[in-house]
Amino acid sequence: MVGSAYVLTKYGDNNIIVSVIPDYDCNGNLPPGIHRARMAQIKKRFAYNFRRRFLFQGLTNVLRILEQANCKKVFLNGSFITRKEEPGDYDLCWEPIGVLPTPELRSLLVMTSSERRLKFGGDILMRLPQPPFQIDYVDYWQTDVQDNLKGIIRIDLEETI
Repeated sequence: MVGSAYVLTKYGDNNIIVSVIPDYDCNGNLPPGIHRARMAQIKKRFAYNFRRRFLFQGLTNVLRILEQANCKKVFLNGSFITRKEEPGDYDLCWEPIGVLPTPELRSLLVMTSSERRLKFGGDILMRLPQPPFQIDYVDYWQTDVQDNLKGIIRIDLEETI
């Protein structure tokens, strides 16, 4: 360290990751890509009215369950991350690799999709992109109903909540 600044060499690492949720595109979606964000950023950007705060609370509750089960990352989609003033819900898919079968996760898994939506405010899905399942919501979610490219949010649970 020189003075009060760190000196980075060409061989050094800069472990500071700056993530900013970008502005909406002309269609009211996030611009194409997977945008990393922390829960504080998501709350500030998207939980600005009663409906959105309700959805954010449900999202926070389900992320706690997944984090306790050792889930490392999730992807967020749906009208919650669009310009829509009163979103219907959010869509969340989670990576099952390394996840532990906690009692809370087991309870989540035995719920029907309607029960999960009622309790948590969103659709909660497991990401299974490899054969034989090949259900990759992360790819599917990056286009809207008019076939426009759009962005989604990635949340690394090790860094958030």
